[in-house]
Amino acid sequence: MLVALGLAQVSRLMGGARGYDVQVADSTIPSSPAGADQAPSSGTLTVPGTPVVLASSSLYEDDRALDVIAYVRTLGRYRLPALIVAAVVLVAGLVFAFTRAPSYTGDAVVLFAPQKVQSDAEATQQAAMLPFVTKSYVYMVNQPLVLQRVADKLGDPTKTAQSLKGSITTGNPANSFVLSISGKASSAEEAQKLTNLVADEFVAAVPSFSPGGEQNVSMTAKVVDRAVLPLEADPSVRLQFAVLAVVAALALGFGTAVALDVISRLRTKSPRA
Repeated sequence: MLVALGLAQVSRLMGGARGYDVQVADSTIPSSPAGADQAPSSGTLTVPGTPVVLASSSLYEDDRALDVIAYVRTLGRYRLPALIVAAVVLVAGLVFAFTRAPSYTGDAVVLFAPQKVQSDAEATQQAAMLPFVTKSYVYMVNQPLVLQRVADKLGDPTKTAQSLKGSITTGNPANSFVLSISGKASSAEEAQKLTNLVADEFVAAVPSFSPGGEQNVSMTAKVVDRAVLPLEADPSVRLQFAVLAVVAALALGFGTAVALDVISRLRTKSPRA
């Protein structure tokens, strides 16, 4: 919000320093001695027998014309509060970036297979529907039916189906009957345990997702690749967070100076006659 205020103020100053707007009036000044004896008013150029040309200044009544560089220089008087805000934001961002705990990811693979069919018609139906059914199962992994069972088996009262939802990601390669499950945790052991629990509970819940019948494609699932203990932590994102902290500090520091300048102008601006 502060940055938007600063950009609006700079844009206003740029628009106010464009010079003079020239307007041509519809009437003309007669070439008479009486008209010649009268001096033209300030800011108006009059020539006898020619259209009246009015040059009106577009500068603000209470502010002097400032270009962008000059305006930025005027913000220097607010550099102390701006620097304080920028320093606080920068320090907070860097502390968060470099004290953030590492994360580990475990990966498991589930393979889907259709159940046995009794006729060629059912086999044809399964072959056509199986890819779509497999893709729909990607969204079933994060359902409470699966994650609540996982949370109960973890034995941690702070773990719920909702809190685990952000730690699990799934994928399904195109035109395949494979589902990949990834679990993220703060330690390698927790990541491995979480991923395998999710895979096992999902496989156990698959029969309830495919009730079978003439109009349904019944599926079976099996964990074909269980998660192993991750040997390395996930790639660090400290540099990205540090860059974001620097950008946020500069933006908020500049916005603070602009906000203080606007407040000062509003307070000291004299009322118009």
